Amino acid sequence: KAGYRRLDGEEALWYGRSRVDSDDYSRMARQRCVIGAFAQQATPQKILANFTGIAKATKRLAQTNIPVDLAQPLAELAVKVKDAKITSLQFVPPEFYTGRPDWVKIRRYAAKAIADSDRAATQPQAADVTASSTPTPVHVRATAKPTQTPTQNARGAKDLDQLCGL
Repeated sequence: KAGYRRLDGEEALWYGRSRVDSDDYSRMARQRCVIGAFAQQATPQKILANFTGIAKATKRLAQTNIPVDLAQPLAELAVKVKDAKITSLQFVPPEFYTGRPDWVKIRRYAAKAIADSDRAATQPQAADVTASSTPTPVHVRATAKPTQTPTQNARGAKDLDQLCGL
C-alpha cells in the first residue's frame, strides 16, 4: 500500500537491501534512507540503554583500529553532531559514470557540497526553533509497486530529509 510505513528492524533491513524490481543505485538510495532514519532515532539515551547489545552486534559487523583512548573524544563529537543535517551527494549515473570515474569532477562536486554545508551551518537559525527531548517517529515512504526505472540522480548534494522524506 502506498504511503508512509513504520518499519521494524527486520523490515528496514529488507527494504534497504532488496534487489527486487530495482537497480543497484535505487538500493543504494534506500540504504542511505535506512541509515538516515536510524541516525535520527539513535539518541544518546537509547545508545547508552542498549550499549551492550549494540556493541555485540557491531563487533560482528565491523572492525576498527581506532585506539580506545579516542573513544571519549569521539563520543563527545557524536553528541555535538547528533542533530546536524545529513547531506547526501550521489555519485551515480547519469551525472557520474561509475565504470570510469572522473575523479576531478567528483572532487569538485564533493568540495562544493562541503562548502555549501559549511555555509548552511554558519547561517543563523530561526528564532522559533526549539529542541525537544521526545523523539519524532520516523516514517519511510513506500511505493505501491517497485519499478525497474533507474534512479535519477539529484544534481548536487541534498539533505537526507529531502531525499528520503524523513
